[in-house]
Amino acid sequence: MGKSMQELANMFIASLEGNVKETTLKGYKVCLDSFNRYLIANDIGEPLESDIQGYNTYLNNSEDIQSAGTKNRYMR
Repeated sequence: MGKSMQELANMFIASLEGNVKETTLKGYKVCLDSFNRYLIANDIGEPLESDIQGYNTYLNNSEDIQSAGTKNRYMR
């Protein structure tokens, strides 16, 4: 079995350390953590394009995220 999304996200963040600003790392981590929580909540082990579209729909319909800018940032 391959690495989990969280493991892949952690590897990605670690690969950037020292090469980008700390605020950039934190921003990426917040966005990746949000996506990972969505995957877990929806029992998605290997996301497909349709799952990413579903995540986008989830963000657009989320009452927890009010700002359009925040929603857009999560989909970078």
